[in-house]
Amino acid sequence: MDLWQDAAAPMPFRVRPVQGETTLSYVFRLAAANELDRPTTLLRALGEPLGATPAQSMLVNRDVILNEPAQRRLEAVSGIDLEDLRQRLPTLEKSCGEPDRRSPAFQIFADSTRIRRACERCVARLPGTPDIRVYLHRAPGICRRHRRWVATHEHEPHQLDLTETPEIITAVKRRHRLVASAEDSQWALGEIWWAQQIPVRWLTTTMRFTNLSDSLHDQWQRRRTALAVAGAHVPNSVIVLPETITIAEVTCNLKWRRYVALAEYDYQVRPFYRLLSRRLGQPLGFADRISQSDSPARHWVDDHRRKHQETRHNHWQADRTTRSRDTPLPEIRHFR
Repeated sequence: MDLWQDAAAPMPFRVRPVQGETTLSYVFRLAAANELDRPTTLLRALGEPLGATPAQSMLVNRDVILNEPAQRRLEAVSGIDLEDLRQRLPTLEKSCGEPDRRSPAFQIFADSTRIRRACERCVARLPGTPDIRVYLHRAPGICRRHRRWVATHEHEPHQLDLTETPEIITAVKRRHRLVASAEDSQWALGEIWWAQQIPVRWLTTTMRFTNLSDSLHDQWQRRRTALAVAGAHVPNSVIVLPETITIAEVTCNLKWRRYVALAEYDYQVRPFYRLLSRRLGQPLGFADRISQSDSPARHWVDDHRRKHQETRHNHWQADRTTRSRDTPLPEIRHFR
């Protein structure tokens, strides 16, 4: 009889899943904590493999999808409520295409999303220091307990210590609030990515902008020095994260998006640049410089206005035709 046909019973030792952990990582940790010689034994006890035969080497960049009966068996052997497991293990939201939905089964797949390790200091506190793998975009980017940036790539050996850069920790909290408050979280994540390109360009440009005050470059250099200990690679996206979120809080504001999109002439966009300058704590001249054609902030404005060119044209045509102040503006949601 195959293992998945036996009755599922709770294992002696419980293991709590980490937020965003791969299902395969969790199952292997549960097996190791209960001293099974082969972690794949527990995987086979959850269901019948569809396709590839499971092997321990599959932990790297692979995961499994469990059907409903297999998820119920995982609930039984782990001793943790299935809803709690689903909140922490992202792939339990998926379903594999098994031929018989009543029979427990699982499917191994090569995950194309980036997978990283959990906080090294958190792992060091666990017996056996297990290799915990989590999804980059489903797990916290920082470990607040140890004040570390953990959203690093697999090939980067160091996780960054944020003790000397508390503004980055604050920026992560602001990012979470911004995404949580958006009606469409994926849209918000995309806008944050676009906002990131602006300060990254400022950081990496070989020519310092006039009135792009030294205070910004000094801040970035201080962060790089504080983070680059023991030869750690510090991504530019981390160095400029506070400025990224400051910009994103403006560019994700639908009222400002409509204002920029409907501005008939370039000079009418000046309040937008002044707002960015003020939010970034820069002098007034900074706003004039970032409004010029070679500025990445200007590129965002031009792209946004180009996207809504037809809406802007129709609105001003209607306004000129009726000469009425009662001409309604397009709905704000249109500019998301």
